[in-house]
Amino acid sequence: MMPTRPVRIEEMDFKPRRLFAFVMGTFVSVVFGAFLLLFAVNIYRELREPTTSLDRWGWIGGGLVILSLALLLLHVITLPFRISFAEDGVRVRSIFGRRFVAWPDVRGATIAAHRGNVSFMLRTGRVRGVNIPLGSYKRAVSLVREVAKRLPVPVNVLPTAAHMIAKDDD
Repeated sequence: MMPTRPVRIEEMDFKPRRLFAFVMGTFVSVVFGAFLLLFAVNIYRELREPTTSLDRWGWIGGGLVILSLALLLLHVITLPFRISFAEDGVRVRSIFGRRFVAWPDVRGATIAAHRGNVSFMLRTGRVRGVNIPLGSYKRAVSLVREVAKRLPVPVNVLPTAAHMIAKDDD
């Protein structure tokens, strides 16, 4: 009989839920598009009948605030799609480049819940660790189990999060 090789974490099916990201991305796009239309109409009116320059700067400042909030929301929504797991660690892609945290570098692992969101926090000796939103993954319990096998520290599950993680199908 041929020995079976262990399944690598890269080969496992830990896909994020797409519906939530699609709905929130659509919502952000519609709200931002409506603001952009309103902004363009007011700029057009301002060019036809100029008032004070404070009105113009107020609209530009408001546009920058709304743009930054939309980008922040899109950054949070796309987080599960930017995290990838490997046998040697976890990679997080962002606009500032890729960040890699090796499993042996993890100094603490906690599963916590805050306002209905369950997150798996991997802390390193550095200021920043990795925050994995478990509610965004279809097989969250299997994901935690596979990551916990590779960590040098035990996973601390806070009581508020213990009942919120749904059992998944293995």
